[in-house]
Amino acid sequence: MNLSLADTATVLGKSERQIRYLIRQERLPARKVGGRWVIDSADLPLTERQRAEIAQRTETARQAFEQGIAPATKATRDERKSYSVTDLDAFGIGLRTLRKMQSTHTPEDHTHSLVLTALEDLARGCHAFDPDAKSRHFSQARDAAARLLVHLLVPATASECSRELVQEIESQWIPKISGLIAAQEKRARRTGLGRLRRATREARV
Repeated sequence: MNLSLADTATVLGKSERQIRYLIRQERLPARKVGGRWVIDSADLPLTERQRAEIAQRTETARQAFEQGIAPATKATRDERKSYSVTDLDAFGIGLRTLRKMQSTHTPEDHTHSLVLTALEDLARGCHAFDPDAKSRHFSQARDAAARLLVHLLVPATASECSRELVQEIESQWIPKISGLIAAQEKRARRTGLGRLRRATREARV
């Protein structure tokens, strides 16, 4: 599996600058693809257990990403007319996260407000008509979820429950939101290409 500099730094617990240094010293095999360094995960100094954990996290994130592109349920033609934000897996996971936090974290630590901010942006993105607005709200939802990680991990009193929430947010919630962003960007490219083709045909008439 190919890893970026950032991915490699995260796995090894180092900075990207340290990873570049290891590459320059030829202590870490790497190659450039499209002008960017790529490291084969097989070349990392990891134990078999660490490799298995990375593979599991990658597969979980991939499945969450792919499922996040589509609504949680396959609606019929009539049901699509009443499309709801609750059809999105990302929104459902966010609600579940909020329910868990309400029993383990006080509102004063700002964690509740960050989850609510993400949920609000998911709702606004779901019902926005403008493609740019959709992408912006989904991106803001992902940013709020990422900021939530900091509020859960930084306190010296971070509990086991907080760490479990972090794992769920990183392996499920953020990939689901990223799936929505990717789907929207794909639609935007397809729409832009369609407009370009129509303009080209009209110019030829």
